[in-house]
Amino acid sequence: MPPTSIPRPLVIGGFAESVGMGLFISISALYFNRVVGLTPTEVGFGLGAAGIVGIAGGVPLGYLSDRFRPRFILVAALVVQAVGTCLYLAAQNFWSFLAVAMTVVVGERTSAAARSTIIAGVLPRTERVGARAYLRAMGNVGVSAGVVAAAVALAFDTRLAYSIVIVINGATLAVSALVSWRLPDPEVRPRAERGPALPVLRDVRYALAAGLAGLMSTHYAIIEVALPLWVSAHTKAPVAVVPLLILSNTVLVIALQVWMSKGVDTPRRGSWALIRAGLLFLVTSLALAWSGDVTAVVAIVLLAAGMLAYTLGEILHASGSWALSFELAPADKQGQYQGMFGALGSGGTMLGPLLVTSTALTFGGAGWIALGVLLALAGLLTWPVASGHHEQPAPKTVDV
Repeated sequence: MPPTSIPRPLVIGGFAESVGMGLFISISALYFNRVVGLTPTEVGFGLGAAGIVGIAGGVPLGYLSDRFRPRFILVAALVVQAVGTCLYLAAQNFWSFLAVAMTVVVGERTSAAARSTIIAGVLPRTERVGARAYLRAMGNVGVSAGVVAAAVALAFDTRLAYSIVIVINGATLAVSALVSWRLPDPEVRPRAERGPALPVLRDVRYALAAGLAGLMSTHYAIIEVALPLWVSAHTKAPVAVVPLLILSNTVLVIALQVWMSKGVDTPRRGSWALIRAGLLFLVTSLALAWSGDVTAVVAIVLLAAGMLAYTLGEILHASGSWALSFELAPADKQGQYQGMFGALGSGGTMLGPLLVTSTALTFGGAGWIALGVLLALAGLLTWPVASGHHEQPAPKTVDV
């Protein structure tokens, strides 16, 4: 069950978006390659460049939710995403693809910061992380449903089938924009007459917290990149175990995210969650490292144990990151602060494939251990950053 105070439009809108995302990620690479005519390198470079634009614009895009009503910003950003997604149908070459991809990413970063600003402003402090946990669990359900539904388009494997999926994705974003219009806004606070417009750029504590949590976000590449390549090239386990491990990860995240996020509502508790996440990632790395020199049966057992530790670490990393992102930010400047936290998190996710390929997949067991130690150390370093934080009163809300 969702937290009692979470606005229903957040749930409905987030779920609609996630279904569209599942549909789109399943067919996008094939559409860009077979229909638009882009090479895999062009697709990768274009999406990477768009991601960099989103990271660079994270703070100013988040600031929009401080300067204006975040509900309006959220709706506008979702409309931009919806229109941008449909414009992929008009992309004819690399440059038009790049322009559309950048537009979509700008909308994504803006909507993410606006949504977090609304959560921080309208929910009680003790329910913010729980709300994010519930939304993430529902998002996993939606993405899974979208991936399954995309199998129909993949079976037809035609331009028309892929185009229909893209239009449906745009429609889900439009639905999210429509229902988000009914969200409440945080209480409007008067802006200070003096002082920097973007104080987050001078907040060393917050930058360190966001940077360390962002570094830990490289863990997503373990399951998305390293696991399939490691199992196929370095273990005696059958490659067929990979989708089963990924499926178990998805199911456990859906089942455990809300429960394991309970009580993670202060900076110190958030740091403690990140510390445990880092140690679990270290356990994951050790298990995967050992799986390379054993029989097939033992390798499967080690892979399963490693993925269990990874999944628990993933859940705790998400919960701890939300706690730090909300509780270390001033109540009246959540937009720009959430923008920074999200930008650095995205940066870590982009860095992940390079990190895992240059450590675990290059140096084998020693590389896995180095990767695990790095993630554990990042978690441990959040403790001095989170300690000594003074809580601020939560803002009131207004319904508009």
